Amino acid sequence: MKVVLVARNEEKLQAVAKEIKETYEGAETKTIVFDFNQNYTSEVIKELTEKFDEIENRRGKNFREMNDTKIYNMININVTATAVITKIFIPKLLANETRAGMVIVRGYLCNFPCPTMSVYSATKAYVTQFSPSKREEYKHKIDVLLINTGSVKNNMNIERQLCTIIPSQYAKTVLDKLGYDSWTSGHYMHAIRQCYLHKPIEEDTSNASEKENQQKRLKS
Repeated sequence: MKVVLVARNEEKLQAVAKEIKETYEGAETKTIVFDFNQNYTSEVIKELTEKFDEIENRRGKNFREMNDTKIYNMININVTATAVITKIFIPKLLANETRAGMVIVRGYLCNFPCPTMSVYSATKAYVTQFSPSKREEYKHKIDVLLINTGSVKNNMNIERQLCTIIPSQYAKTVLDKLGYDSWTSGHYMHAIRQCYLHKPIEEDTSNASEKENQQKRLKS
């Protein structure tokens, strides 16, 4: 986790920050020196606000704020590259003397609305249609497995969040499914998280439909 420490004694703050970093791998800390025991004038409140504004808050950008180049890059990486690489490798896999396998990765964020991450989630959804189509086309020779992946610890994802697994765990569970299933969450921890993420959306959709039916009955 990222922890913000606020106190009036900088020396003690640094000592606690050091202890957290040494005890918990991957933990991040930020220290803010401030004495809460004072008269809260507008100047003091402004000072405190500015100190907290220094804290980085990671968030995506809504669509109209996104840089055009970033949109094109995201589509190229997640959509175009997937199609091109698959096209290059299919002839090679078909030429194999033995049965071949292909694993295509999809992120679970493509399964539900993602405000501020709409382009990313949409490009990840591309393989939802692409992968099963390839599976049917080449099922006589190639096993195609779609992975609905969750959080895996790597150089781009160094934080160890809830349900984040390490690459060796992920590789084993995924390869165990190849040749047997058409898609997989990859690991039971990812399956659990995806189940809980879907539940509120399903309930919200169900409630919305019920409200519409009630309104129709009232009108009739």
